[in-house]
Amino acid sequence: MHLGILVEITFGKVSLFVNAENLLDVRQTKYDPLLLPRRAASGQWTVDAWAPLEGFILNGGIRLRFGGH
Repeated sequence: MHLGILVEITFGKVSLFVNAENLLDVRQTKYDPLLLPRRAASGQWTVDAWAPLEGFILNGGIRLRFGGH
């Protein structure tokens, strides 16, 4: 399961936002390595991605509104 949340607060012409993704920290590398210890029968050293490769992500920012209403 992949959960995320986005929150935005507006103060006049300025908005602040915070985005959090993958709140449960689900990663493929917790269950299965990306690199194989030896080549597969197909000749590949890596496996296909079947889940997110990055863990919990948090970012935020400021949005400025210029001009009209």
